[in-house]
Amino acid sequence: RADAGREALAITVASNGCTAKADFSVYLERKDNTLAVAIGRKRVDSCQSLVQGRTEIRFSWTELGVPDGAQIFILNPLEPWKGPGS
Repeated sequence: RADAGREALAITVASNGCTAKADFSVYLERKDNTLAVAIGRKRVDSCQSLVQGRTEIRFSWTELGVPDGAQIFILNPLEPWKGPGS
């Protein structure tokens, strides 16, 4: 899931309990006032914790360098959550 909020882009990802923001890279492509965003996981969450499920990762618009009024496209495919660890 991806949510373009007032202050940040929030993504909800599957997690085995050890997923952190540092595990992701953000790729940006700018053209005029349009921004294409792709987010990729740098390392697999191989934790075997009891906290399996989902976690939210936030990237502020300032952190991403997104100008006010930019049109944003998320390039990642989105998939419905199917339960813990999916």
